[in-house]
Amino acid sequence: SELLDSLSYALAKPSAREIRPKLVTRHTLRVSHRQLHLLLVEDNPVNRKLALRMLQKTGHQVDVAVDGKQAVSASEKESFDLIFMDVQMPVMDGLAATSAIRERETITGGHVPIVAMTAHAMKGDRERCLASGMDGYVSKPINATELFETIERLLDDRLASTVRTQTRNRIPIAETNAFDQTGKGSVQAASHEEAFA
Repeated sequence: SELLDSLSYALAKPSAREIRPKLVTRHTLRVSHRQLHLLLVEDNPVNRKLALRMLQKTGHQVDVAVDGKQAVSASEKESFDLIFMDVQMPVMDGLAATSAIRERETITGGHVPIVAMTAHAMKGDRERCLASGMDGYVSKPINATELFETIERLLDDRLASTVRTQTRNRIPIAETNAFDQTGKGSVQAASHEEAFA
């Protein structure tokens, strides 16, 4: 029947030819090309210079810190779109610095994406980084493709999270206008209609 055919078509897995490329919108172009304010935390001069050159070449504004303590201080004074954090550093390592930033955010609000940068590929390293509050992980020596794909992914995730939060916050407002425990249904229904007029 026509209904059965429609259901079969809807549930069928798309073939490779039918998979559509990622939709390019004004938003995705803006995320890809807009100037970001980044914090690069790296104690090794060679690695720091390499990463700094990659990020600045694409037009991003990059501040630099050479240890975790400087990173925590910089994040208190400035607002960053994203932080690249080396893991092993003197004074304060990247895991401790990330934990300090996350602890402060529980009071001040917000959540700056933090990406671990480490040459260690030992089992459990990625899990330790994520457990400390980091959002991503790139290995050294730094690969430009991996670096920028990580930026794109985290910014997309951050936008999606913001949209979901705004949507959740709007729904209870409409429901509160429509329903009230006092039993004044007609008044609340009128308020509900006005809210969507």
